[in-house]
Amino acid sequence: RRWRVRFRTSVQPLLRRCALVGVAVSWCGLAAPQAGAAALRLTRAEQDALAPARRALEAGAWQAAESLAAEAQSRFQRERGDSTLGVAHALDLRVEALRGARRASEPAALSLAERALATYRRQLPVDDRRLAPAMVRLGWVLLARGANPAAESLFVRALALEQAARRPDARAETEAASGLAEAHRVLRRFRTADSLTAAALRRLSILSPPDTSLEVQVRTTRGNLLAEQGRADEARRELDRARELVAAGMRPDSIGVSVLLRDLGRVAILS
Repeated sequence: RRWRVRFRTSVQPLLRRCALVGVAVSWCGLAAPQAGAAALRLTRAEQDALAPARRALEAGAWQAAESLAAEAQSRFQRERGDSTLGVAHALDLRVEALRGARRASEPAALSLAERALATYRRQLPVDDRRLAPAMVRLGWVLLARGANPAAESLFVRALALEQAARRPDARAETEAASGLAEAHRVLRRFRTADSLTAAALRRLSILSPPDTSLEVQVRTTRGNLLAEQGRADEARRELDRARELVAAGMRPDSIGVSVLLRDLGRVAILS
């Protein structure tokens, strides 16, 4: 009771003042996301401008998706400046298009992913969970470039943000855990990677609706992990299960499928 009285008399007025002036600093981060929530939604015009790039991305037309997203980005920058949510989303789409085209290791992908995260950080408190997807995206780009410790740090931070949220998003949390597992695999921390992938698969089994693409990604990481430990039969089972998921309806040109086919060949060599 005494704590509630102190909150009402001292902390609550401070949070109210923070919300009124829109201060987004970590010590009043409880109020800041609520105050800025309306400004952090895409407008209908921004959604419409990004829609062609999203459709191209879903169709696996990587070059067209990147080009369309770049056009939308330029339009947003002309109309509202560099630090808007529309610009950040356009940068996200460009990164995904480059990843789909197997160009994640190129300097352009790194620059775009860094700019996207920086744009979100200019608008959000440091502990806002909405930073996590951009961190995960940059983490995958860093892994592709061999910057493994830096990628690991981003995945750790993204996972912490998701787990600290008042209402955790199981899918977003699993995406961060999947990236962290891949970082640990690359760094040859097999026990931790094993635990992370096993936990991710348990979480995926209760997702509704299911996320086939993410499950393929997790099983591919786990298959590689098992193969590198000499557990070829287990690795093949994981990758075969991923291949079954692909056959059941995933696009043959998606990012996960191209990585899966590469890793099936790798496991065949190891066994």
